[in-house]
Amino acid sequence: MQFEAQHRYYHEQFTDARFDVIEQNNQSIGRLYVDRRAEEIRIIDIALLPECRGLGIGKYLMCELLEEASSKGLRVTIHVEHNNPAMHLYKRLGFQHIHDEGVYYFMQWDPVAGSEDQAKTAS
Repeated sequence: MQFEAQHRYYHEQFTDARFDVIEQNNQSIGRLYVDRRAEEIRIIDIALLPECRGLGIGKYLMCELLEEASSKGLRVTIHVEHNNPAMHLYKRLGFQHIHDEGVYYFMQWDPVAGSEDQAKTAS
C-alpha cells in the first residue's frame, strides 16, 4: 500500500518522470524515478533492497546518470535524508549540499566540477 501511494504521488507531482524497476538475475531489487528536465536531471527516488546495497549497483546507476548529464551539460539534483547511508556515495561522486529542507538535504552535482570527482570514483 505504501508503494502504491508513493508511486501515485510521484506520477502526480512529476508527470514526465520515468519509473524503472531495477532487476538483477530476473529479480526486482529496486526502483529508480528520474525526471529529465530541460535544465537538470532530477533523481526523485532510488531504492535498492537491503541485501543489494553496498554491491556497487547504486554507484553504477548513479554514474550512468552523471555521464548522461555531463554529455548534455546538465546538473543532477536529489533530495537525500540526513541519515541516508548513500550520502557517502553521493559526496564521493561530487554532489554538493545546496540547502537543508527539514529531514532532507537538497544536493546537486555540477557537470564541470562533478565530472572530475566521478572519474576518480568510477575507477
